[in-house]
Amino acid sequence: MDDREIGFPFGAVSLVDMVFEEVYHVGLADPPALGCDSVRFYTFARDFQNILLYGDTGVGKTFLSHCIAKELIDTSYSVVYFTAAQLFDVFAANTFGRKDEPDSHAHEHIYDCDLLIIDDLGTELPNSFTTSQLFICLNERILRQRSTIISTNLALEDIQSIYSERTFSRISSHYTILRLTGDDIRIQKKLLNLGGTNDATP
Repeated sequence: MDDREIGFPFGAVSLVDMVFEEVYHVGLADPPALGCDSVRFYTFARDFQNILLYGDTGVGKTFLSHCIAKELIDTSYSVVYFTAAQLFDVFAANTFGRKDEPDSHAHEHIYDCDLLIIDDLGTELPNSFTTSQLFICLNERILRQRSTIISTNLALEDIQSIYSERTFSRISSHYTILRLTGDDIRIQKKLLNLGGTNDATP
């Protein structure tokens, strides 16, 4: 992978229509309560800060991280996206697999890319291997001064209990932690597309 190549493994993401304005213009009566505005996220994208986005399902965590990715891609920075499960699969292939396998060197791009997005942390099967690999990954990227965005449905206390005190210490001291709140955007959009309403009153 070239230093400026954009890596979105498994063809998981299309960023063509992902812009910050869409966060607030999704066809809903009220914009989702994101806790901060698109200008602030745009600044994070440009400054290469680390961000932890947490909150309930459907409040826009993944979408916001993709918007940031698109802003950086449009200015030729390298961005790599993984779900947490995919990320740990790559580390497992590097640790336990053959060195000539296609993913055997992918971990170096994970450490070196300008922005790494780890989506849905907590949906993988946690164990001692994933816990240690997450710490190594986050710590290495901090040392290399590379930006990382993590999205998760887990509460902060769950992150601490699942991934260890030292991993949570790295996150709490080196990341901007943002809690996103609001209704499930996907359900609201589906109701609107079906001609329904998100008003529960008869």
